[in-house]
Amino acid sequence: MKNTLFLLLVAFLVSGVSQAVAYEYDYGVSVDDTVTWTGTYDHTTGGGKFTFSVIGSDDTWTTFCAETTQYLPAAYTPMTVTAISDSNSSNTGTLSNEAAWLYWSFNQGTLDYDYEKNTDQDNLQKLIWFEMGMVKDNETLETYFSDDADYLQVTDWLNSAAGWTNNGLVQVLNLQYTTYEYDKHGHIKNEIINNSQDVLVAATNPVPEPASMALLGMGLIGLIVVGRKKVKKN
Repeated sequence: MKNTLFLLLVAFLVSGVSQAVAYEYDYGVSVDDTVTWTGTYDHTTGGGKFTFSVIGSDDTWTTFCAETTQYLPAAYTPMTVTAISDSNSSNTGTLSNEAAWLYWSFNQGTLDYDYEKNTDQDNLQKLIWFEMGMVKDNETLETYFSDDADYLQVTDWLNSAAGWTNNGLVQVLNLQYTTYEYDKHGHIKNEIINNSQDVLVAATNPVPEPASMALLGMGLIGLIVVGRKKVKKN
């Protein structure tokens, strides 16, 4: 009986600690960084796959749009990251677990997806928008994807997403860029800050937060104390 109780305590502590661990993620980009898109894209939906990079870095990533009402500036236009959040800057869409799973799986190469097929990337972009709530109030999945093959594909994706929790693995880059108005002499008359199309970004290298490490340490200390008491009684 004592052995059973001890094992139950171990399981409880380990489970509690693992559930409580939170993470600070490295997205490869930070607030105030300057990013640009390379002009490489492939879409027919008004959104789709875009290649982005941080200025001053050779790293690039492929991403999808998190807006339906804003647009990217011309290729290679510098854009400033104003926030990394779970919603777009126009407040028209918020990341659901399903939308985050779609991009995370795409980014990890685990999505049942043909990376060279335009219809697949169109469906993925539209489904991300749908799952972020950027559709008409009366829109259903079936009406949004009226083609039977498209509907079957996105339904299969959503079934695979069931039970997955984002926890910050995927976020939205909120972006802005600057344009200028010039007078007749060619001097800058006005500086205009524009909201850009926001895009998705996936996390890398999860690192436990200090508070979570402290909680883990407390749990381990508790196990040691219980273990010593058990040894002494024996």
